[in-house]
Amino acid sequence: MLLTTQGFILSYIKYNDNDVIGKIFTKEKGLLSFRIRNAFSSQKKKYTSFLKPLQKVEITLEFQSNKELHFIQNIALSRVHNEVYSNMLKSSVAMFLSEVLVQIVVTHHQDDDLYVFLDRKLQELDETKRITYFPIECLQEMSQILGFFPSEQNQHLSFFDLREGVHSSSMLADSLNEAQTQIWNDFLAGKRDFNKMERRELLHFWIDFYQKQLTSFRTIHSLAILQEIFE
Repeated sequence: MLLTTQGFILSYIKYNDNDVIGKIFTKEKGLLSFRIRNAFSSQKKKYTSFLKPLQKVEITLEFQSNKELHFIQNIALSRVHNEVYSNMLKSSVAMFLSEVLVQIVVTHHQDDDLYVFLDRKLQELDETKRITYFPIECLQEMSQILGFFPSEQNQHLSFFDLREGVHSSSMLADSLNEAQTQIWNDFLAGKRDFNKMERRELLHFWIDFYQKQLTSFRTIHSLAILQEIFE
């Protein structure tokens, strides 16, 4: 059947000489894999211009519940983000978040909370003038939606265990040390005047936290680009 739905582009690659395959997080069906036949033809080449990290689009595709790959019939922009794709800092954030989401969104089921969150954060990213902490705050807020928000109890204890998500009195294999735990606690408490090195550490702490909570969570390749641009 033909399905028309909105969604966010997560990734795509060129397939053979003429086609494109990719992944999209949709409002109605969660994660879907898609294919565009003859994507670079004169009739469809405009479609490829819409394939940007987290670009919100409306798609019509041939949906079959027993198939993994769905052929796209039409793509149109659902929302125009004026700055996300023209501002280098903001586009690097979108690329980073899309790579994170590729590893988080793994089921073909509707996820209203995550979809609404992403819709709101993309609008905020487009409009905000302050993005220094935006990627870290997204990871923090998204952890609550995903069900593993770090515990803020017992912050008097010296160490934070990234695997268990709690504070402890002893240094374990996956614990932050005392200085790192203080930076972590300060961030959770709302502090936003960290120096460059502390911000770098915070981003790594959150990536490590996700990797400990989600066994499928792998290396984020755009992390190095994000850090270099934000220096």
